[in-house]
Amino acid sequence: MLRSLVGSEMCIRDRSYTWYFGKCPLRPADQAVHQLRHLLGEELSGQKVAAGQISTALSSNIYSKRRRPLAFHFSGPTGVGKSLCSSLVARALFSDTSSTDGPICGLVHHSMRSFEHRSQGDDLSRLQEAKEQIEKEIALQLESCPRSIIILDDIERLSSRFLDFLQGLLSPNFPAAAYWKEGKQKMVSTKDAVFILISDLNEDKLSPDISHKAAIRLIRQKAKDRWSDSKVVALIENTVPFVPLTDDEMKQVAERSLTTLEHKLIEYSVGAWKGKLAWGPKVPGNIIDAARRERPDENARAVTSFVDVEVRDQLFEILDRALQKSKHLEGYVFTSFIIHVDQEGEVKVEPYGLSHENPPNANPDRATEL
Repeated sequence: MLRSLVGSEMCIRDRSYTWYFGKCPLRPADQAVHQLRHLLGEELSGQKVAAGQISTALSSNIYSKRRRPLAFHFSGPTGVGKSLCSSLVARALFSDTSSTDGPICGLVHHSMRSFEHRSQGDDLSRLQEAKEQIEKEIALQLESCPRSIIILDDIERLSSRFLDFLQGLLSPNFPAAAYWKEGKQKMVSTKDAVFILISDLNEDKLSPDISHKAAIRLIRQKAKDRWSDSKVVALIENTVPFVPLTDDEMKQVAERSLTTLEHKLIEYSVGAWKGKLAWGPKVPGNIIDAARRERPDENARAVTSFVDVEVRDQLFEILDRALQKSKHLEGYVFTSFIIHVDQEGEVKVEPYGLSHENPPNANPDRATEL
């Protein structure tokens, strides 16, 4: 089946395949919901309550006849999954088949840090100019892709006067973004968009064992205190707390980060590496301890950064040497590697031969063939 509506630029090829709403390739509803649940389960460590709240709200939005945009407020400490979840929502909604307009067509991610000075200053003309600038960017994006994900990060840096630019965009009645073109104001509907506002409000009072309702109350109260004279706070329907991870959840992050290195080695070698990757049972815990010492305020992000910088770079260097020495006709390398990380955070990567035996002192679950 092929049906096109020129006015909305919609193209439906089949209920089971990609369809277009504007220029961006959307997944069909059932696929989008399934993909979201899959991504949240596979790539997010901890935050099960937050993931359930996001999944429920987005699923309802996907199947509903939308009259207003879906608005989330993700709040919590640095490095606990807020930005990751935002990207997972985009990856669930949009097909990966088109990369002509960037990594994900339909995703706009703005850090509000660059607007902080103009937001807090007394120059009203600069404030108005900044508000019009970002509203125009959002309007132009939605003009091309009405179903876009609009992520506004670090909103705790904005004043009430600046945040109020969202009032019209999130309005329950005829929500729209405006911009000026050739002396005329153009209005672009926002009703099909998903807005994700990210902050670290009350991060110091959130703990792994706090109840979900209590965390929501803390964040909403802080938002009211922070933007007491803004009407925008009341328009954000979904406050989603992201709490610090437990020790077990941090170990999951370390294990997942190490596991992804296998795929990165394969990609880096363009499929030439045919070995295995393993590490001892104490390695994840030692990575966590080292990451906390180096970046005490970054939670899971510190762990992933440690693996990407300290471990991955050594693996790439050793793999480069192995590829250069390969005598295989196709250039393949069958050498496997074992990762060591001691209590001081010192990283050492060793090759352990061409055979398929398990390396000494390694977790046998991580010594299986790829």
